[in-house]
Amino acid sequence: MSAEQGRYHHGDLPAAMLSAVREIVREQGINAVTLRAAARRAGVSHAAPAHHFGDKVGLLTAFATEGCEMLRARLLAARDAADSEPALLVIGTAYVRFALDEPEHFAVMFRADYTRRDDPTYREAREGAFAVLLDTVREVREGREAGCAAGEDGEGGREGKQDAEKDAEKDAEKDTDEDALLCAATGAWSLVHGIATLWLDGNLDARITDQSAEDAAASLMTTLTGTVFEAAGDASTYQ
Repeated sequence: MSAEQGRYHHGDLPAAMLSAVREIVREQGINAVTLRAAARRAGVSHAAPAHHFGDKVGLLTAFATEGCEMLRARLLAARDAADSEPALLVIGTAYVRFALDEPEHFAVMFRADYTRRDDPTYREAREGAFAVLLDTVREVREGREAGCAAGEDGEGGREGKQDAEKDAEKDAEKDTDEDALLCAATGAWSLVHGIATLWLDGNLDARITDQSAEDAAASLMTTLTGTVFEAAGDASTYQ
């Protein structure tokens, strides 16, 4: 068995090819990525990666999938490590930091023209990253609502009939609330993704002097939080 065959059968080929893609994107941009170019840089023949990935889009989809999985891990770690800081601010800043640390992956991860959107593994990874943001919005809102309910109970409680009516109203509004949460999470994603993209493209750093990208992101997110979450209720819910 040749060295190349050994690498392939031991499962190193995908990792080697994705590493090659990262180098090519960094040095030459996405358009320079081809199966042959990546195979040549990885030190394997063209046949093996063609069998594994199919074509260029398949290779870039795998690269985007890897990036989404990395992003999810980064967001979860940031959220878990958060202490007294607002949860959304923490993961939003982590999103921007990820984009700056991994610009090659970030350049490909959400590009519909370079990926197969219906690829199940890619879709799962993409939705998994977004779910961290959506879950954070939901948890923060539920925590605030629980606090408000506790305050109302402390004022003397409510009659049983009123409780039943309130519960019925909550059930009826459940779908609407979920739509509002989705809207808020999408707005937050749009905000941090836009900040990261503008910074990477060199369109933001000149306008925000004496600040790191993370500080700029935190400042902008704090300023714009009210606008982003207006559709989902009181902006203070998400801070």
